[in-house]
Amino acid sequence: MSKHILESLYGIGGNDEGHPPSIINTTRDRVDQNAIRRDPDDGIELAKSRDFDDEYVKNTDLFTTNDEIRLNENQLQILQYFQNRKDAFVSYPPSAGKTAPILKGLKSMFYNRLINPLAITPHILYVVPRKQLAAQMADEFREAVFDKQLKKAFRDTNARTTQIPTQLLERQAYQCVAEQTGGQKDSIGINFYDGYVPMVVATYDTAKGLISNSQFARRLTHIIVDEVQELVPHPGQGPSAKLDNDYSSLTTILANAPSMGRSCIILMTGSINQTSIKYLSDYFNKTYNRRFDIIPRFNPNIAPQPYGSQTDNHEGQLLNRSKISLQPLKPLSGFPTSTIPARLNLIKDVVVNKQFESVMIIFSKQRTGQGIFRMLEESIKMLPAYPSNYFFEEDNDHVKQVIQNNGQGMNLSDKMNIEYLKYFDLNNVLSNNQESANTGTIKDENNILYQSVRRGVAPLVGSMNQLHKKIVQYYFSDRKKIHMILGTDALG
Repeated sequence: MSKHILESLYGIGGNDEGHPPSIINTTRDRVDQNAIRRDPDDGIELAKSRDFDDEYVKNTDLFTTNDEIRLNENQLQILQYFQNRKDAFVSYPPSAGKTAPILKGLKSMFYNRLINPLAITPHILYVVPRKQLAAQMADEFREAVFDKQLKKAFRDTNARTTQIPTQLLERQAYQCVAEQTGGQKDSIGINFYDGYVPMVVATYDTAKGLISNSQFARRLTHIIVDEVQELVPHPGQGPSAKLDNDYSSLTTILANAPSMGRSCIILMTGSINQTSIKYLSDYFNKTYNRRFDIIPRFNPNIAPQPYGSQTDNHEGQLLNRSKISLQPLKPLSGFPTSTIPARLNLIKDVVVNKQFESVMIIFSKQRTGQGIFRMLEESIKMLPAYPSNYFFEEDNDHVKQVIQNNGQGMNLSDKMNIEYLKYFDLNNVLSNNQESANTGTIKDENNILYQSVRRGVAPLVGSMNQLHKKIVQYYFSDRKKIHMILGTDALG
């Protein structure tokens, strides 16, 4: 690979004349997350995305009352590329909505295939850098696309008096997406579709193997590679073996993807260095015979405006719509004001007040004084459990079957049931042994995970069982009943 492409990959771009220097000034790429853009006429705050003046977004929610996803101008362009199976390199900031057009396009294609066997049969490979992100994306597509469209197709093709077998449809929706990661290998075979699942969500390394040696790869209509910026070293870091391996996986995908016309490749990144994106697009087009267009249009001058800028050019205003703030904390050891250590006092205040959800990053999960599990043990002693009906909890035959089958046969609703948290082997989690960290068959209602969750606190560490992670995330993000998560720096 040429020096220029490597420079682009690692965040070094070129000048406006197209002659790449050794270093590019990236100071304009800094994003002020607090900048607010208001409508010039009525002063109403507009959505924090690249398109501040977009009428689709202003004063509306992402979803309309009939569950149709509203898209702004750039999102509509992404949707068109998805529908027409054309290559695109999408540069959109985190939480600005680059996944929404993929959801909308797949909903339409999947529904059409269900009611019309002659319609295009979509097969999607969705690639992400981390297995935890893969699990999150898989569940999002299961619920937002496959579950809703299966139920809609059933209603539209059956008599209204027919009772919808909800559990069967939810089970089929769950099977429509296969997670293929270093931690999970769902089957890509499915009966009711065409022999293969409509969608596989995979990490880079597993996607590399899947597309190189798989009958499924020959059926692909869409390949989505998300979080491409993860191929760029973080500040202060240089190239690493992991980055090299991930980049090798990406080039393998590009080299082995079905030809244009049969499938499209959509690369998506939160990066705002448009010069680097231009170099990569040109290189991929030439080397792998693709036709990547940049969305939004390539403009080397696009960059965030300074805080409080009054200029009318809003195209470069890249902001994160999610209301997330990162706060470094003073040392939380010692006993500054009471007999309760400060770190535990903070946990208690967050959980009792229920004003927001917080994540505390701890650099040890051991049972040392400041490790995650010691802090959980102390929190359990300090905090009363919520009422028995606060969380959904049910022991039934389905739960027992999932436990006995080591997690196989899960349904969409399983992430609501904290009964699964009673099957938890703390020693395996602490051992860093991924294979032995699977759900055990011994029920323990007094284990740390179950008892801490009942108090609104939970751990989230890599070696936890995947279903346990989903339950914690569900009650933290969706239901707002877990208010404090203790995680390691590998929270991902």
